[in-house]
Amino acid sequence: SLSTPAFFKTRILSMVLTKLVGIFLIACVSVSVGCVTSSSKTSEFTSQVQLAEVERAETDLIKGNSREAFDRFTEFLLENPGSAYFVRAQFGQAEALEQMERWSEAFDVYQAVIDFSRANNPENLALSLYRAGLVLEVLGDEVRALAHLTDAERMAEHLPQAVRLAELPARTSAL
Repeated sequence: SLSTPAFFKTRILSMVLTKLVGIFLIACVSVSVGCVTSSSKTSEFTSQVQLAEVERAETDLIKGNSREAFDRFTEFLLENPGSAYFVRAQFGQAEALEQMERWSEAFDVYQAVIDFSRANNPENLALSLYRAGLVLEVLGDEVRALAHLTDAERMAEHLPQAVRLAELPARTSAL
């Protein structure tokens, strides 16, 4: 159970261990004792750890453990604001909010991804526009839902095939 002392001890131990490994690697590089020969190895390790954290949260999401996934994504976002996986974690957080039927919050997170992705990531932008449109439809805001879905449709080449060919046309024609 998630409320057992063993769960909390394991979770705290995992967080402490991750921090200690990071501190150790930074100390080795700073002192130049040969533990790590370059900062690129340190950043590669950090990137791998971050990817593993996001993938763990995504696994929770796939398994339907939306609360655990949301907590993992939120923790990741708070601890890694400059991460290359930040937007991926935001998108996962929005999906977890959707699963928990926290529609307004999910829309807000999708909107943050949309705002960030406009300049540099058409795939994230297109998929976030689509998901935000679905959330707005659930919220009963059909005008804004159609606007988001239409924007996503304009970027259809950046959407997964199933969304592009079936799901998106079905949603826009329903509105």
